[in-house]
Amino acid sequence: MSEVEFSIPKPLDNSYFFPQQKVMIDKDDINCVDPFFAYEILYYSNRLSKPYPWENQEESILSVIALWEKEKRILAELYSKRSKEMQSNMKKGIALFYMLIFWSNDKPVQLTNEINTMEDWNLKAVNLEERLDFVVNNPHLYHSFAQLSELFMEQHKLFAKKQALQKR
Repeated sequence: MSEVEFSIPKPLDNSYFFPQQKVMIDKDDINCVDPFFAYEILYYSNRLSKPYPWENQEESILSVIALWEKEKRILAELYSKRSKEMQSNMKKGIALFYMLIFWSNDKPVQLTNEINTMEDWNLKAVNLEERLDFVVNNPHLYHSFAQLSELFMEQHKLFAKKQALQKR
């Protein structure tokens, strides 16, 4: 285990995901959700070698979708029990969605000014900015979970369409 402490780089400076300004990352066993956006932290710190997940999309996007499917089942159970634990699980789901949306658009996640960054993308759900803003600001609501699930489904379909067109 070779854990190294990293300061949160400027493009990821967001107190919702990083209340502390430092995280530990095991460079030999990178996990995209522990800490959130580990690949981007390493990338922005010039400590990540290629291939980047946003360049190796087929594998990385499928991995994010699989992680979301697990998290979605957990969240459905937590919401049905009205458990307060759903807040941290929603944060993980939102982080996974950021990875999906940025990586499927060939970019590393950027949390500073991210809504403006997304405006000109071709591969995004309808009204993404407004819908994502609602989810991020209301993670305790069941409707946010439902909205996040829809966003995942729509983005996954758009990515699958892009992949199919590229293979033609």
